[in-house]
Amino acid sequence: MTINTEKLEQLSKIVTKYKSQLEQINQELTQFPYETIFNNQLEKPSNNLKGIIVMDNPGDEEKVQGQYLVGQAGKVFNKELTSIGVKREDVLVFNKSAITTHGTNDLCSIYKNEQLKEIFLKEQHITFDTIKEISLLLNIPVMVHGYAAYLKKGKHFTQNEKGNRPLFTFFKKLQENQKEMKNMTHFYKHSSYGNLSKQIKAHCTLLEKESLNFEEYLELGKANCEGFFTE
Repeated sequence: MTINTEKLEQLSKIVTKYKSQLEQINQELTQFPYETIFNNQLEKPSNNLKGIIVMDNPGDEEKVQGQYLVGQAGKVFNKELTSIGVKREDVLVFNKSAITTHGTNDLCSIYKNEQLKEIFLKEQHITFDTIKEISLLLNIPVMVHGYAAYLKKGKHFTQNEKGNRPLFTFFKKLQENQKEMKNMTHFYKHSSYGNLSKQIKAHCTLLEKESLNFEEYLELGKANCEGFFTE
């Protein structure tokens, strides 16, 4: 479905506000060795948007280019998008956090400093609220890639009990907003280490198909949410 000019203008305002908020977060981070990276591709959206892709946090290559999903994991993911018949320009790409690190696990060290931790948690709130606002405005699905630490064997983990779930706030916000977001949310494994590819192949085998179309990809993501939402 083509997005009309009015909604594209509203989207532009949301993106501009988000960019400004990340710039403010960077002002608060000046004394720390961290910064947020805004995905400048958000400023040039397609009028044929099919959904929002949400990954973990920007890495080294994303920092250099000012764009998301341009590193090794991004290249792998782009192939998966193509396989389900979706063009990269027809999705908006966000991360659960816009704070860049060499690896996602490096975010855990943020919790060692209370002031830094508060900034990090605030940024996750801002990012989630932005994603939610866009999803509801355009009525497009939110496809969250990388959920294994937060949902295992039908049990959800939305607290940072073991110190290895640095992005727990994003998932906690999903549950707190499940009235609006439950039907919009889809979970998938991360594209690194071939995990997403394996998940897709397993679903293809189940459906006795060689590949998935976009609707089948959404069905897979919806099934993966089982046990996460409590209502």
